Amino acid sequence: MNMVQKDELKKIKKLFENIDENGDGILSYKEVKTALKKSNRNIDSKHLFTILDSYKTNSVSYEEFIKAMIDREKLSTKENIKKCFEAIDTEKNGRLSVNEVREMAKISSDHIRDKEFRKNFYKYSDGKHYVSVIRCHLKILKK
Repeated sequence: MNMVQKDELKKIKKLFENIDENGDGILSYKEVKTALKKSNRNIDSKHLFTILDSYKTNSVSYEEFIKAMIDREKLSTKENIKKCFEAIDTEKNGRLSVNEVREMAKISSDHIRDKEFRKNFYKYSDGKHYVSVIRCHLKILKK
């Protein structure tokens, strides 16, 4: 969040609050659908809601909304990727081990099962037990 401009966060919060008609701090499918109708945008509300609902709870928290709304390209600079990498690299050896990345995922409320997480990590790291900052940068920029 530190890498996102305060004014961008304010805009996202205001948008969230405008969509959250009942003010409960959670977006329902109905609220998202209503907001899309009001905006006259030709977007599939079910598809958008599925994207926003990353925790698969049939509702969208403010945290999920922020994650979906932040301009990922702004965050994918070499400098920002390096800062994130260094924050996760608790062993300070220039590599991210599967355990370091798993701990970071737990902190960020990632509800993925351990076996599935490890499978994805090894796929991402091309079968290695670590990821370098260069690999992180290349993989993120390819998305």
